[in-house]
Amino acid sequence: MPNHESTEKSIVQRLIKKVGNPLEWRWADKVLILIGIQVVAFGSAMLYLCLAIQFPEILANCMNPSALTYVLKINISFFLLYGIYALLAYRFRKRSPNSKWLAYSFAVIISIHTFIFMAGIGYATNPITFLSIISQAIIGLLLFDIYCSLLILCTWGLMFVIQISGELFGLLKYAPYLIEPPFTDGKIDNLWLILNMGEGIFSVLVIFILSAYTINRWHKREEQVIELSELLKKMFGRYLSVEVMNSLIENPSALELG
Repeated sequence: MPNHESTEKSIVQRLIKKVGNPLEWRWADKVLILIGIQVVAFGSAMLYLCLAIQFPEILANCMNPSALTYVLKINISFFLLYGIYALLAYRFRKRSPNSKWLAYSFAVIISIHTFIFMAGIGYATNPITFLSIISQAIIGLLLFDIYCSLLILCTWGLMFVIQISGELFGLLKYAPYLIEPPFTDGKIDNLWLILNMGEGIFSVLVIFILSAYTINRWHKREEQVIELSELLKKMFGRYLSVEVMNSLIENPSALELG
């Protein structure tokens, strides 16, 4: 009788083998992944806004009902932009699969979209703001490179400068999506807490999955390197000294002639 656990494991292994390592995917495919993440994250927020317009009783007491339509229009605009990027990424999969400008520009778009949303609900009084910054910077580093991560941080910094300057000169309002603080007498609004916790849990979950997968891949590669080193020592140890073997393993370029 086949082992149920081994069968499930083999299915998972086949799936992983078929999908491959997401960190080694082409950049255009990674952009498509990010588009999917953004659609899930902000799509749920848009669904809530649509329901809140129809059923105001589910709206958090601190939120401004008159701002719902405005927020919805902003998110729809960004979703249309995501659709354009999805088409571009799909076309770039064959023509230029590792296009940096596509990834970098989309990272800027994501940062701007997230900042606008956080500025609307109070960027300085909401911990999700800084969680979003860290999450996006780490994702940029894991999926792309350090330059993408730095670009995300610079975009957030620039948006902070614009927002704070606008508030100082009276051009922009702090937390325009709110009509009052989300807490009263030390008690936070329950709906507000649920919404923020949901977004925070989603961000942490995405970061955890990517980080865990990356670290696991690194560990496996280290194990493979150690196994290969031991194999080489067994094969050529009788012909070369330990010092020479270790030197070749640490510096394979020493084998090059000329």
